[in-house]
Amino acid sequence: MPRLDPRERAFRQTREAQLRRIARLDRLVARDVRQAFDEARVRIRSALAGEDLSDFAQARLTALLPEIDRQAAALAGAMADLADEAVATGAVLGADMARVPLMAAGVSGISSSLTAVSATQIAGIRNFTTGKIRNISNNLAREIGDELALALTGAVNRQQVLGFITARVTGGMRRAQTIVNTELGRAYSTAAQDRLAAAAEDVPGLKKQWRRSGKLRSRPSHDRIDGQVVGVDEKFRLKAGLVKLNYPRDPAGPAAETINCGCTSLPFVEDWEMAAPGAQPLSDDDIARLNTAGGRWRV
Repeated sequence: MPRLDPRERAFRQTREAQLRRIARLDRLVARDVRQAFDEARVRIRSALAGEDLSDFAQARLTALLPEIDRQAAALAGAMADLADEAVATGAVLGADMARVPLMAAGVSGISSSLTAVSATQIAGIRNFTTGKIRNISNNLAREIGDELALALTGAVNRQQVLGFITARVTGGMRRAQTIVNTELGRAYSTAAQDRLAAAAEDVPGLKKQWRRSGKLRSRPSHDRIDGQVVGVDEKFRLKAGLVKLNYPRDPAGPAAETINCGCTSLPFVEDWEMAAPGAQPLSDDDIARLNTAGGRWRV
Protein backbone atom coordinates (compact mmCIF):
# COMPACT_ATOMS: atom_id res chain seq x y z
CA MET A 1 0.00 0.00 0.00
CA PRO A 2 1.35 3.47 -0.84
CA ARG A 3 2.60 5.53 2.07
CA LEU A 4 -0.13 7.63 3.63
CA ASP A 5 0.34 11.38 3.59
CA PRO A 6 0.60 12.99 7.06
CA ARG A 7 -2.93 14.42 6.95
CA GLU A 8 -4.53 11.09 6.22
CA ARG A 9 -2.41 9.32 8.82
CA ALA A 10 -3.41 11.85 11.47
CA PHE A 11 -7.06 11.54 10.43
CA ARG A 12 -7.06 7.74 10.76
CA GLN A 13 -5.12 7.60 14.00
CA THR A 14 -7.32 10.20 15.66
CA ARG A 15 -10.51 8.60 14.40
CA GLU A 16 -9.41 5.28 15.87
CA ALA A 17 -8.67 6.97 19.18
CA GLN A 18 -12.22 8.34 19.19
CA LEU A 19 -13.59 4.83 18.64
CA ARG A 20 -11.63 3.64 21.65
CA ARG A 21 -13.18 6.38 23.76
CA ILE A 22 -16.77 5.35 23.01
CA ALA A 23 -15.90 1.66 23.48
CA ARG A 24 -14.45 2.47 26.88
CA LEU A 25 -17.53 4.48 27.81
CA ASP A 26 -19.74 1.52 26.85
CA ARG A 27 -17.74 -0.77 29.13
CA LEU A 28 -17.69 1.62 32.06
CA VAL A 29 -21.43 2.30 31.86
CA ALA A 30 -22.23 -1.42 31.66
CA ARG A 31 -20.06 -2.01 34.73
CA ASP A 32 -21.78 0.74 36.70
CA VAL A 33 -25.26 -0.50 35.74
CA ARG A 34 -24.36 -3.97 37.00
CA GLN A 35 -22.93 -2.53 40.21
CA ALA A 36 -26.03 -0.41 40.92
CA PHE A 37 -28.39 -3.36 40.50
CA ASP A 38 -26.13 -5.73 42.45
CA GLU A 39 -26.08 -3.31 45.37
CA ALA A 40 -29.87 -2.95 45.23
CA ARG A 41 -30.29 -6.72 45.24
CA VAL A 42 -28.10 -7.05 48.34
CA ARG A 43 -30.00 -4.29 50.17
CA ILE A 44 -33.42 -5.73 49.33
CA ARG A 45 -32.43 -9.24 50.38
CA SER A 46 -30.94 -7.85 53.60
CA ALA A 47 -34.27 -6.25 54.41
CA LEU A 48 -35.76 -9.74 54.46
CA ALA A 49 -32.97 -11.32 56.46
CA GLY A 50 -34.26 -13.46 59.31
CA GLU A 51 -37.88 -13.20 58.22
CA ASP A 52 -39.94 -16.37 58.33
CA LEU A 53 -41.77 -15.82 55.09
CA SER A 54 -43.88 -18.92 55.53
CA ASP A 55 -45.56 -17.31 58.52
CA PHE A 56 -45.63 -13.71 57.39
CA ALA A 57 -47.62 -11.38 59.60
CA GLN A 58 -49.68 -8.70 57.87
CA ALA A 59 -48.16 -6.02 60.10
CA ARG A 60 -44.61 -7.05 59.16
CA LEU A 61 -45.49 -7.11 55.47
CA THR A 62 -46.93 -3.61 55.79
CA ALA A 63 -43.69 -2.44 57.40
CA LEU A 64 -41.46 -4.10 54.79
CA LEU A 65 -43.15 -2.72 51.70
CA PRO A 66 -42.06 0.91 52.35
CA GLU A 67 -38.48 -0.33 52.76
CA ILE A 68 -38.66 -2.11 49.42
CA ASP A 69 -40.02 1.11 47.90
CA ARG A 70 -37.15 3.10 49.43
CA GLN A 71 -34.56 0.76 48.01
CA ALA A 72 -36.19 0.86 44.59
CA ALA A 73 -36.33 4.65 44.74
CA ALA A 74 -32.63 4.77 45.63
CA LEU A 75 -31.87 2.52 42.68
CA ALA A 76 -34.04 4.66 40.40
CA GLY A 77 -32.23 7.83 41.44
CA ALA A 78 -28.75 6.35 41.05
CA MET A 79 -29.60 4.83 37.69
CA ALA A 80 -31.29 7.97 36.39
CA ASP A 81 -28.18 10.00 37.22
CA LEU A 82 -25.94 7.40 35.61
CA ALA A 83 -28.07 7.22 32.47
CA ASP A 84 -28.30 11.00 32.14
CA GLU A 85 -24.54 11.38 32.44
CA ALA A 86 -23.89 8.52 30.02
CA VAL A 87 -26.14 10.04 27.34
CA ALA A 88 -24.60 13.49 27.81
CA THR A 89 -21.08 12.05 27.57
CA GLY A 90 -22.06 10.02 24.52
CA ALA A 91 -23.17 13.22 22.78
CA VAL A 92 -19.81 14.85 23.51
CA LEU A 93 -17.93 11.85 22.13
CA GLY A 94 -20.14 11.76 19.04
CA ALA A 95 -19.40 15.40 18.28
CA ASP A 96 -15.70 14.68 18.79
CA MET A 97 -15.82 11.71 16.40
CA ALA A 98 -16.75 13.98 13.52
CA ARG A 99 -14.72 17.00 14.61
CA VAL A 100 -11.42 15.86 16.16
CA PRO A 101 -10.09 13.63 13.31
CA LEU A 102 -10.76 16.37 10.77
CA MET A 103 -9.01 18.93 12.95
CA ALA A 104 -6.04 16.56 13.33
CA ALA A 105 -5.86 16.43 9.53
CA GLY A 106 -5.61 20.21 9.37
CA VAL A 107 -9.26 21.16 8.86
CA SER A 108 -9.90 24.21 11.02
CA GLY A 109 -12.95 26.17 12.08
CA ILE A 110 -15.18 23.19 12.98
CA SER A 111 -17.38 24.20 15.89
CA SER A 112 -17.82 21.89 18.86
CA SER A 113 -21.30 23.22 19.66
CA LEU A 114 -24.45 21.43 18.53
CA THR A 115 -27.23 23.02 16.51
CA ALA A 116 -30.41 23.95 18.35
CA VAL A 117 -32.25 21.04 16.69
CA SER A 118 -29.68 18.44 17.74
CA ALA A 119 -29.38 19.88 21.24
CA THR A 120 -33.15 19.52 21.57
CA GLN A 121 -33.01 15.94 20.28
CA ILE A 122 -30.31 15.00 22.77
CA ALA A 123 -32.24 16.62 25.63
CA GLY A 124 -35.21 14.48 24.56
CA ILE A 125 -33.03 11.36 24.55
CA ARG A 126 -31.84 12.15 28.07
CA ASN A 127 -35.38 12.65 29.36
CA PHE A 128 -36.63 9.49 27.65
CA THR A 129 -33.75 7.43 29.07
CA THR A 130 -34.14 8.57 32.67
CA GLY A 131 -37.91 8.06 32.47
CA LYS A 132 -37.54 4.48 31.22
CA ILE A 133 -34.93 3.73 33.88
CA ARG A 134 -37.22 5.00 36.66
CA ASN A 135 -40.02 2.82 35.30
CA ILE A 136 -37.82 -0.27 35.61
CA SER A 137 -37.16 0.48 39.29
CA ASN A 138 -40.82 1.22 40.00
CA ASN A 139 -41.89 -2.04 38.37
CA LEU A 140 -39.24 -3.89 40.36
CA ALA A 141 -40.68 -2.62 43.66
CA ARG A 142 -44.21 -3.53 42.58
CA GLU A 143 -43.25 -7.05 41.50
CA ILE A 144 -41.37 -7.75 44.73
CA GLY A 145 -44.31 -6.41 46.75
CA ASP A 146 -46.66 -8.76 44.92
CA GLU A 147 -44.34 -11.70 45.67
CA LEU A 148 -44.23 -10.80 49.36
CA ALA A 149 -48.03 -10.72 49.39
CA LEU A 150 -48.00 -14.27 48.03
CA ALA A 151 -45.70 -15.26 50.90
CA LEU A 152 -48.37 -14.07 53.31
CA THR A 153 -50.81 -16.57 51.83
CA GLY A 154 -48.29 -19.39 52.04
CA ALA A 155 -48.25 -19.80 48.25
CA VAL A 156 -44.46 -19.35 48.14
CA ASN A 157 -41.67 -19.98 50.65
CA ARG A 158 -38.60 -18.00 51.66
CA GLN A 159 -36.24 -19.48 49.08
CA GLN A 160 -38.75 -18.87 46.31
CA VAL A 161 -39.10 -15.24 47.32
CA LEU A 162 -35.32 -14.71 47.44
CA GLY A 163 -34.93 -16.48 44.10
CA PHE A 164 -37.68 -14.30 42.63
CA ILE A 165 -35.89 -11.14 43.83
CA THR A 166 -32.61 -12.23 42.24
CA ALA A 167 -34.34 -13.07 38.96
CA ARG A 168 -36.27 -9.79 38.84
CA VAL A 169 -33.23 -7.67 39.68
CA THR A 170 -31.21 -9.48 37.00
CA GLY A 171 -33.99 -8.94 34.47
CA GLY A 172 -34.23 -5.27 35.39
CA MET A 173 -30.49 -4.88 35.02
CA ARG A 174 -30.56 -6.36 31.52
CA ARG A 175 -33.41 -4.09 30.47
CA ALA A 176 -31.57 -1.09 31.91
CA GLN A 177 -28.39 -2.02 30.07
CA THR A 178 -30.27 -2.29 26.79
CA ILE A 179 -31.95 1.07 27.28
CA VAL A 180 -28.81 2.93 28.37
CA ASN A 181 -26.65 1.33 25.68
CA THR A 182 -29.16 2.16 22.96
CA GLU A 183 -29.79 5.74 24.04
CA LEU A 184 -26.14 6.49 24.78
CA GLY A 185 -25.34 5.32 21.25
CA ARG A 186 -28.28 7.28 19.85
CA ALA A 187 -27.00 10.51 21.41
CA TYR A 188 -23.52 9.69 20.12
CA SER A 189 -24.74 9.17 16.56
CA THR A 190 -27.05 12.19 16.63
CA ALA A 191 -24.21 14.48 17.70
CA ALA A 192 -21.81 12.95 15.18
CA GLN A 193 -24.29 13.52 12.35
CA ASP A 194 -24.77 17.12 13.49
CA ARG A 195 -21.01 17.77 13.37
CA LEU A 196 -20.62 16.02 10.03
CA ALA A 197 -23.36 18.14 8.50
CA ALA A 198 -21.67 21.31 9.76
CA ALA A 199 -18.20 20.20 8.64
CA ALA A 200 -19.41 19.20 5.16
CA GLU A 201 -19.77 22.88 4.32
CA ASP A 202 -16.00 23.34 4.73
CA VAL A 203 -14.65 19.91 3.69
CA PRO A 204 -15.14 19.04 0.01
CA GLY A 205 -15.89 15.35 -0.50
CA LEU A 206 -16.77 14.69 3.14
CA LYS A 207 -19.06 11.68 3.48
CA LYS A 208 -19.95 9.10 6.12
CA GLN A 209 -19.26 5.38 6.31
CA TRP A 210 -21.20 2.67 8.14
CA ARG A 211 -19.03 0.32 10.18
CA ARG A 212 -20.40 -2.74 11.90
CA SER A 213 -20.16 -3.24 15.64
CA GLY A 214 -18.19 -6.47 15.51
CA LYS A 215 -20.55 -8.16 17.97
CA LEU A 216 -20.67 -11.93 17.62
CA ARG A 217 -24.48 -11.75 17.50
CA SER A 218 -24.75 -8.71 15.30
CA ARG A 219 -27.61 -8.08 12.89
CA PRO A 220 -26.89 -9.58 9.45
CA SER A 221 -28.54 -6.57 7.81
CA HIS A 222 -25.98 -4.31 9.51
CA ASP A 223 -23.03 -6.52 8.71
CA ARG A 224 -24.00 -6.59 5.03
CA ILE A 225 -23.65 -2.82 4.69
CA ASP A 226 -20.35 -2.62 6.56
CA GLY A 227 -18.21 -0.16 4.62
CA GLN A 228 -21.14 1.50 2.84
CA VAL A 229 -20.36 5.15 2.05
CA VAL A 230 -23.05 7.78 1.45
CA GLY A 231 -23.24 11.54 1.42
CA VAL A 232 -23.46 13.30 4.76
CA ASP A 233 -27.10 14.25 4.08
CA GLU A 234 -28.00 10.86 2.59
CA LYS A 235 -29.26 7.76 4.38
CA PHE A 236 -27.63 4.37 4.68
CA ARG A 237 -29.55 1.67 2.81
CA LEU A 238 -30.28 -1.61 4.59
CA LYS A 239 -32.15 -4.67 3.32
CA ALA A 240 -31.85 -3.71 -0.34
CA GLY A 241 -33.03 -0.20 0.41
CA LEU A 242 -36.21 -1.24 2.22
CA VAL A 243 -34.83 0.31 5.42
CA LYS A 244 -33.01 3.65 5.41
CA LEU A 245 -31.20 5.09 8.41
CA ASN A 246 -29.54 8.46 8.71
CA TYR A 247 -27.12 6.89 11.21
CA PRO A 248 -26.97 3.86 13.53
CA ARG A 249 -29.81 3.95 16.09
CA ASP A 250 -31.66 6.58 14.04
CA PRO A 251 -34.84 7.25 16.08
CA ALA A 252 -36.81 7.45 12.83
CA GLY A 253 -35.86 3.85 12.01
CA PRO A 254 -37.69 0.67 13.06
CA ALA A 255 -36.93 -0.66 16.55
CA ALA A 256 -35.78 -3.98 15.09
CA GLU A 257 -32.91 -2.17 13.36
CA THR A 258 -31.97 0.30 16.10
CA ILE A 259 -32.36 -1.15 19.61
CA ASN A 260 -29.03 -2.23 21.12
CA CYS A 261 -27.21 -1.53 17.87
CA GLY A 262 -23.46 -1.04 18.27
CA CYS A 263 -22.59 0.14 14.78
CA THR A 264 -20.88 3.45 14.05
CA SER A 265 -21.02 6.14 11.40
CA LEU A 266 -17.52 7.39 10.63
CA PRO A 267 -16.38 10.52 8.80
CA PHE A 268 -15.10 9.58 5.35
CA VAL A 269 -13.16 11.78 2.94
CA GLU A 270 -13.63 10.73 -0.68
CA ASP A 271 -10.06 11.35 -1.78
CA TRP A 272 -8.52 9.43 1.09
CA GLU A 273 -7.99 5.73 0.57
CA MET A 274 -9.51 3.66 3.37
CA ALA A 275 -7.61 0.81 4.96
CA ALA A 276 -10.69 -1.45 4.81
CA PRO A 277 -13.17 0.06 2.34
CA GLY A 278 -15.55 -2.85 1.99
CA ALA A 279 -17.38 -5.38 4.14
CA GLN A 280 -15.00 -7.45 6.25
CA PRO A 281 -15.96 -10.84 7.68
CA LEU A 282 -15.08 -11.61 11.31
CA SER A 283 -11.63 -13.19 11.38
CA ASP A 284 -10.31 -15.65 13.98
CA ASP A 285 -8.35 -12.77 15.50
CA ASP A 286 -11.52 -10.66 15.75
CA ILE A 287 -13.35 -13.45 17.54
CA ALA A 288 -10.46 -14.12 19.92
CA ARG A 289 -10.21 -10.43 20.79
CA LEU A 290 -13.96 -10.18 21.45
CA ASN A 291 -13.92 -13.28 23.64
CA THR A 292 -11.00 -12.09 25.76
CA ALA A 293 -11.45 -8.33 25.92
CA GLY A 294 -15.22 -8.02 25.60
CA GLY A 295 -14.85 -4.85 23.58
CA ARG A 296 -16.25 -3.91 20.22
CA TRP A 297 -14.28 -4.52 17.07
CA ARG A 298 -12.83 -1.33 15.67
CA VAL A 299 -11.76 -0.10 12.26
